[in-house]
Amino acid sequence: MFIRIALLMSIVWVMSLTRPLMTLFGVELSGRSLILAGGGLFLIFKSTREIHDNLEGEATPSTRRAQRGVVCRRHHPDSAARHRLFARLGDHRRRHGGVRRRS
Repeated sequence: MFIRIALLMSIVWVMSLTRPLMTLFGVELSGRSLILAGGGLFLIFKSTREIHDNLEGEATPSTRRAQRGVVCRRHHPDSAARHRLFARLGDHRRRHGGVRRRS
């Protein structure tokens, strides 16, 4: 209850900030106009970000890592050769019963 009253009183205080602080290109800017413009820009940014996340999906750390790995593998010059080498090793291990350890 106290928080609601404090928020309402802060809105009343912001709306009373009508004294011009500066003039920019012939337009007088008050504290109220600066706070309202900042809040409007914030809302535009947040809504644009939310729309983008809904369309593209949020980038979580695991998806960022996966995307970065795909780019690195795609452009790494030895990636195809390394893939063939490990594929051959895997085939060799399957045919010969795994890795033999000396006792």
